[in-house]
Amino acid sequence: GLRSGTARNPQWQSALATLAAGDAGARRRAVMAMRDLRSQWISGGPVALIRAARHYEAAAQVMIFKAVSTCSEFIRVSPAASLPPPERWVVVETPARIDLAGGWT
Repeated sequence: GLRSGTARNPQWQSALATLAAGDAGARRRAVMAMRDLRSQWISGGPVALIRAARHYEAAAQVMIFKAVSTCSEFIRVSPAASLPPPERWVVVETPARIDLAGGWT
C-alpha cells in the first residue's frame, strides 16, 4: 500500500512531540509509546497498519533531523595546513550520505 499523507493522528502526536523535544530518556519513552500504538493499530487491519507506517516515517524524519542538527557537536574540522592552487583538481572520499532531490543516496 501507498504511505502518502500526513502523520497527524492525535493518538500519535504526544509520542512524536516527545521524540522531537526530549532527551535520551524521553526519546526512549516516545519509542515505547509508538510501539504500544503500533500494537493497537495492527489489529485495525492493513489500512491502519499503513497509516501507522506514516507515523514511523515521521519519527524517522525527526531522528534524522536531530542527528544532522547536532552533528557539529561530534565533528571537529581543522584548517588545512596548506591549500592547493585554485587550478588543481582534488579528489576526496568520505563516508557520508547526501540528500539529492529528496532521496537519500
